[in-house]
Amino acid sequence: TSTKTVVSTSQDFTDPSDTNKNANPPVAIGETVTYSIPFNLPPGVTNTVVLADMINTGIDGVSLVSATLARSSANLGAADNPGTINGAAVDTPVDVTSVAAIFGNEFQFALGDVTNTDASTATYTLTVTLRIANIAAHAAGHTITDEGRFHYQDVSGTDYSVDTYYKSVH
Repeated sequence: TSTKTVVSTSQDFTDPSDTNKNANPPVAIGETVTYSIPFNLPPGVTNTVVLADMINTGIDGVSLVSATLARSSANLGAADNPGTINGAAVDTPVDVTSVAAIFGNEFQFALGDVTNTDASTATYTLTVTLRIANIAAHAAGHTITDEGRFHYQDVSGTDYSVDTYYKSVH
């Protein structure tokens, strides 16, 4: 299972120098939180891949500001090629904000069939920045729980999902 991390928050007064960024950091209304979610893919073909950022506490009041995708190997390719990731240099993020779809309480990014021709695991890293809206549900002390989710199909077309460890902000 991958580990989701908080990269940064946008307001220094809520968590000076992002000291608590991976230990349930406080965030303010209107503040942005940037998460990084690595998704590991084994050698071979993984069918119908969708990477997702899931807001467990509901997507109402949370908006997607930006999203980028990077890959750890030039031998990792996605059939849907979001943000022209297949042509990007290794570890160079490409903007995939415009291809995000909202499904339930997830921001989803479709990759299609993914081929990893390396002899070992390769990684896509999805980085998302979310804004916390000014709604009653986000009163002081309210916790927003967020996790990454990896959707795929096996060779017989059965759907599977794998979740990352979640991160919370309040």
